[in-house]
Amino acid sequence: MAEVLSLEGVSKSFGGSRVLRDVNLRVRAGEVHALVGENGSGKSTLVKILSGYHRADSLSRAAIGGVEVRLPLSGAMASRAGLGFVHQDLGLLDSGSVVENLLLGRFHTRLAWRIPWSAERRRTRQILDQYGLGEVRPTDLVGSLGGAQRAMLAVARAALALNREAHATSTPPAGGLLVVDEVTAYLPEDAVRRVLGTFRRTADLGFGVLFVTHRLEEVFAAADRVTVLRDGAVARSCAVKEVARNELVGLMIGRVLDEGRLSVPPSASPRPAPRAAVEVSELSCDKVRGVSFAVGPGEVVGLTGLVGSGFESIPYAIFGAMRAEGALTVGGDRLRLPGLTPRRALDAGVALIPAGRLSRGAVGSATVAENMSLLTAARLWRRSFRGPREEVRRAVDMIERFDIRPRSPNAELARLSGGNQQKAIIAKWLTSDASLFVIHEPTQGVDVGAKGEILRAIRSLAEIGKAILVASADQVDLARVCDRVLVFRDGGIHSELTGPHVTETNITAAAHGLSVATA
Repeated sequence: MAEVLSLEGVSKSFGGSRVLRDVNLRVRAGEVHALVGENGSGKSTLVKILSGYHRADSLSRAAIGGVEVRLPLSGAMASRAGLGFVHQDLGLLDSGSVVENLLLGRFHTRLAWRIPWSAERRRTRQILDQYGLGEVRPTDLVGSLGGAQRAMLAVARAALALNREAHATSTPPAGGLLVVDEVTAYLPEDAVRRVLGTFRRTADLGFGVLFVTHRLEEVFAAADRVTVLRDGAVARSCAVKEVARNELVGLMIGRVLDEGRLSVPPSASPRPAPRAAVEVSELSCDKVRGVSFAVGPGEVVGLTGLVGSGFESIPYAIFGAMRAEGALTVGGDRLRLPGLTPRRALDAGVALIPAGRLSRGAVGSATVAENMSLLTAARLWRRSFRGPREEVRRAVDMIERFDIRPRSPNAELARLSGGNQQKAIIAKWLTSDASLFVIHEPTQGVDVGAKGEILRAIRSLAEIGKAILVASADQVDLARVCDRVLVFRDGGIHSELTGPHVTETNITAAAHGLSVATA
């Protein structure tokens, strides 16, 4: 089969960190090709170079449909060259109809100002049937569609953009490449199967399909070939039938994994289970169904899994920021999750440090001192005219304690580095009476040095008796900071790792559904 994509010698660095190292990638016409790797392996950067968002530092050769091109390409140039993209947010307009979303910019107008809607609805009907969307009407609003239907519609639209007439004739198009980035991450299993079927229909039209995924079951269900990235380089590229699941996981993490149970370091012994300070009972929300667990005082418990497995919802459910069922017990007080609000959660002793530091967890335009006193400012100012002075004094103490730089309480928070912003936000919560700290992606977007400082700050909270929940997709960080890790799959807890079993290898393997030694 002819190649629809050929990349050779792709390298990219950000600052002093090399993200891609001489990557070669080839995708053939009529082929579904999976791109896999751990978080930080370089998958997203490679896709962004293809889409024109990033420029490669070095690139030996790039060819699409056998024609050499110079990357980056603009959106219009990429489409003309034969590149189409479906990103995770899908880019659909909920308030528009199916026909409007599918054919926008590609209507067959008779006059410059008139669209023959009847004919366009018939054309849309043909495309929907071709992509397995027979139950969807051209006049349906996209906002009324289910997750699988929306993803399938986005794939059909991208393929149509590559070859306007491919869907209306029996003649296969000359070829092109459709790049699909994690569109199944938040879909249930039955919906995922439908979307994967769309990939095959697109490949059968003569296109190549490159899809990025964390779910290895999708690789074996839909892909003809797979390329594994590790630390910015290609670990292996081969036919899917030539590799087993445990081999793929081993290629991703750089270690050989045995079939069945994985090895566990023999040196450390599990720490005794502490008495519960916090209990979560029968929690259901979003994709999560009936999950229960406990966290002890001074214990750091990790929540992880593949993207879309459900662990990402837990922090917001137990803080009252998301509708949920079940109950939360903190310090002996039992709270029903239906009707729980962030204010009630705060009063009960729950602190949430969300992902997205400046957008959801702080006020970037305010000073470090002002951010640290957000929870106590009213009390300080009511108590005496010395409120502002006390606010600064407390901030200085926290700056010293957490080594926040620059060491100025008057520095604007947004001007600090990501790591120092995160430490300031953690310090803010120490001014409250919280007994449970719930932290989502604590080291997201920070450099290696700052990661270590943030993880030490988390351990320091545990040392003073706080119960800590860390929800993160970074298995390396979880292995460094956690006493216990709960690994989610398909909305439930798949594995519970404790003591010496809390390793990057075991966490990664469990997230991909492999059997892991836990005791």
